Amino acid sequence: TRGGSEAYYGEHADSILLIDYELLSQAPERVIRLVYDFIEEPWFEHDFNNLAYDAPQFDDALGVSGLHKVKPRVALEQRPTILPPDLFEQYSKLSFWNDGSASAANVIRMKSDAAVN
Repeated sequence: TRGGSEAYYGEHADSILLIDYELLSQAPERVIRLVYDFIEEPWFEHDFNNLAYDAPQFDDALGVSGLHKVKPRVALEQRPTILPPDLFEQYSKLSFWNDGSASAANVIRMKSDAAVN
């Protein structure tokens, strides 16, 4: 989005932390430790296999039931896009955060040739 890319390249970009969903879902403890480092807070132990969060009243008021319901375990979940193919193709090119060479923003992402064990 335009606002996202403006912030990513703007004067306060060093205050931004973007996190790749696939990396977070495959290595949650590693990634969340980096988040704690970024916000300069001491590590707090999390159980990524036993989560619980839901906001049904808020979601229902918005007309999007289940939007904030968190599954009990952090795991990578491939989801089909709800966008038509032409829009998906158009928006997939807007991944400006994949090239960090011109931004001071902080990004936690996998290198294209790396894998998480």
